[in-house]
Amino acid sequence: MSMPDYTAQLDQIVKALHRPGVSPWVLASFSVFLGVIGGAIGRAIEQPIHDIFRRHRMRRVLYVDMAENLMLLIDTFGDNWKDTEQEWTTLRHYLSTDTDKYIAANQEVFTQLQERPHFTIIFEQFKLVIQEQDKRAVVERMFQIFDTFKQSLEGDGFKRRYLRMALGKWRANNLIESANDVIEQHPAMLRASV
Repeated sequence: MSMPDYTAQLDQIVKALHRPGVSPWVLASFSVFLGVIGGAIGRAIEQPIHDIFRRHRMRRVLYVDMAENLMLLIDTFGDNWKDTEQEWTTLRHYLSTDTDKYIAANQEVFTQLQERPHFTIIFEQFKLVIQEQDKRAVVERMFQIFDTFKQSLEGDGFKRRYLRMALGKWRANNLIESANDVIEQHPAMLRASV
């Protein structure tokens, strides 16, 4: 029995291993070039992506705070409304104006929002409700808030998709329906507040 001869195959393997390859300097230079290009692309898209996330966070805070204030007004002036000083004090105490601090701390992000003028108007109206002493004026201001909210949703102001992202679909739809109900009840509420 003779053994197979592998010398021809081994010679081919040796030749392949000794063939001149790509210089390590060329490989290193190419790696550096790819690293520089990747870094430049990363730096170029880093800021826009960061801004997108900051605007998303700002919208979330603003839409949630606005919705909580609107729901507080709806709950306060709902079916169980008792025209007592306690109700008025509670309303003024729980209406949030903390958003001003967040906006001031993130002014450059706030100015990038398309909804900025609408948020500015509605949060100013919340502040006026807190400061107002006349009950009829508070009810009138509340109607203005809901009217502003409705018009902003129908126009180019507040976006339903952002409201739904911040609150969830069910809560956002509930808020919109409740705001429309308040607007329809406005004349009766004005008569009751006299």
